[in-house]
Amino acid sequence: MFNAATYRATPRDLALIAVFTALTAVLALPTVTISGIAPITLQTLGFMLAASILGFPWGGASVALYVLLIVVGLPIGAGGRGGLAVLTGPTGGFLLGGIVGALVTGWLVDKWGRTNPFLVGLANIIGLMVTSTPSACPGSAGALTRVCSPSSRSASSSCRAT
Repeated sequence: MFNAATYRATPRDLALIAVFTALTAVLALPTVTISGIAPITLQTLGFMLAASILGFPWGGASVALYVLLIVVGLPIGAGGRGGLAVLTGPTGGFLLGGIVGALVTGWLVDKWGRTNPFLVGLANIIGLMVTSTPSACPGSAGALTRVCSPSSRSASSSCRAT
């Protein structure tokens, strides 16, 4: 059970959260867009580094702060995007899943320890699965319905699932 009294942030914890938030922002800026909808970045590396090094719950707090700064409007998202519309776009589910994925990865790394690279890698793979699973929820589902709505299917044969 989660006990909030156990997790009191020290000034060192807060500084590390800010550093990993900034690292994630820097890793998200260079993008490669293949399909035209979702960019490919190193942002996930920032999520998993924060979770693996900071652990639970501070890795998740770093990713949550990153998402909050994007929602507030700072252009630190993939490709320099920011604002509330990022959460409703094609990458919104990925960002929200990144918070949960970082929490899961941090918890597993804390539970299994950081000395065995295999277990740390396995924790990151599990966290990546959690991160990418909800990416179809808020944003990607909206992009799918925009591209392949029933009216566009009947009007055009070029509708494709993305």
